[in-house]
Amino acid sequence: MDQSSPKTCVPLHLPGRHLGYAGISGACLCVSVATLLTKHLVENVPPQALVFLQLLASALVIWPAAALTGRLPPRRTALRLALPGVLQPGLVYLFAFAGLAITPASVESLLFAFETVIVVLLAWPLLRERPRASTLVSMALGTVGVILITGAAPDRTAPVVGVVLILIGVLAAALDTVASRALALDADPLAMAAASHIAGLAIIAVALMAWPVQSWDPVWRAAELPTIAVSGILLHGAATILFNYGLSHVEAGPAAALFPSISVFTGIGAYVFLGERLNASQLAGGALVIGAALVTARQTEAKH
Repeated sequence: MDQSSPKTCVPLHLPGRHLGYAGISGACLCVSVATLLTKHLVENVPPQALVFLQLLASALVIWPAAALTGRLPPRRTALRLALPGVLQPGLVYLFAFAGLAITPASVESLLFAFETVIVVLLAWPLLRERPRASTLVSMALGTVGVILITGAAPDRTAPVVGVVLILIGVLAAALDTVASRALALDADPLAMAAASHIAGLAIIAVALMAWPVQSWDPVWRAAELPTIAVSGILLHGAATILFNYGLSHVEAGPAAALFPSISVFTGIGAYVFLGERLNASQLAGGALVIGAALVTARQTEAKH
């Protein structure tokens, strides 16, 4: 339990990095599965209510787990650990959904593809993680891959207000990654997740009071509640813990290189479970995303 001692031994460092990449990849997979589960929910359930209930279901699992394992957020650092929750799911979902209400979904998907690039750029001045040329190239390739996967180009008629709202959400998501990386170096992943849940619930609750849901009837359908709970636990619970764990071993920039794999996982899941088919350009985009992520991972390991 000598967690305060620096671990500089190379044999321990490299396996830790491999586990870090595995954690980030696992988080991306959880996000993809949760996205597939909630695909039909957003058509009937108000977004604010859906996010609140998903996060509440996750909190009802995360907090008991943290208490039973002795990993509750320390009082002296609880506010600091809650910061990622203010950003995501709090501000990210609020701005993204507000923009999505008046902007085509294809435009939102393309805009969020640039989160990886923003993370790398923010990590440079904020975390002093200077990107290598190969990392920057992989970011560009990953972004191109996501654009190909969507199978569409940005709509020139997209409202400026909607685009701005979504970009604010993208910026909040990128800041969340940078903030989580800074905190994950000294904090327990489960304690971080527990603290971020409270902050996220507070932000969404304020949003519900400011923009009340007209009807909660679709929310209480018995058939929908299990899906809401499972998707929330995966999206806000499992994904957050794996993400925080991965960031304790991997820098923010290389970690962000794996984010586009969410589109790949989601595309495969949609093909298998929803009957959605990918065209040639989308398959090529998936290959670009996976290749870019692998190149970045290998280059970063060689650097360390």
